[in-house]
Amino acid sequence: MTALARYGGEDVFVKMRKLIQEMISALEQTNREEMGKKAFCDQEMKHTKATLSDRQDESKRKSAALELTTAQVAQLREELANLAQELADLAESDQELTKMRQAEHEEHTQAYKDLELGLAGVQTAIKALRDYYSQDRPVQLDMAASMALAADGRAPRVDIAEVSTAGAGVISFLEVVESDFARNMADLQSQDRNAQEAYEKLMQQSKVVKAQKEADVKHKTTEATNLERSATELRSDTASAKQQLEAVTEYLGKLQEECTAKVETREERMAKRQKEMEGLQEALSILESAVSV
Repeated sequence: MTALARYGGEDVFVKMRKLIQEMISALEQTNREEMGKKAFCDQEMKHTKATLSDRQDESKRKSAALELTTAQVAQLREELANLAQELADLAESDQELTKMRQAEHEEHTQAYKDLELGLAGVQTAIKALRDYYSQDRPVQLDMAASMALAADGRAPRVDIAEVSTAGAGVISFLEVVESDFARNMADLQSQDRNAQEAYEKLMQQSKVVKAQKEADVKHKTTEATNLERSATELRSDTASAKQQLEAVTEYLGKLQEECTAKVETREERMAKRQKEMEGLQEALSILESAVSV
């Protein structure tokens, strides 16, 4: 010790102390860095995992909402297609019904005209016979009076006293024919009137159904348009949520790789011990040099 003090041993100890202090400072700095990194990793891992969970939930919600909205739009479009077909079928049915009604009315009109001509002919014959057999007091009848009497189930009659016995039979027969004509004309008018009323009733019902379906089309079209707009926004939101989820997932992977403690290999442990040994050898060499002086 005396030799060390005499020949500069104090400097040797200073060097040793300095070397040891540097080693201690390096170890302390490493420990501080490791502690700071651990605190950072713990806090960052906790925050990132919570963020990842939130992003996963948000992505699931957006995807579910988009799937539901898309299904609703598809359902509405299918219903609109069905309504369009129903309206087309209804229009075709109305057109066919109108054609049938027009044909029926034309048939009734033509039959009425034929009966009208026949009635006029019978009435002309009756008038001619009456004029012939009763020239002093001819019986005056017209078509309107004959139809009115026929509608009541009666036929115009002549006074038997005004015609001869021979003419009475012919006139009586013609009156029966006249009555049949008038009754058939009245029946035709009634049938045509009833058919028209039934047609108008059916057309009114069709009009109500058509109005309801058109209202449904308008409502569903508006709803489908709004849902399609929402679906477009949801697609954008879903894509954005997916990108955010992927970014957080990627960051968490890097964070885990950085913060997770790694097991040292045999070569790493040997290198670490070799470095420590070199430091000790250096310190020992200094001491040996000091003692040998």
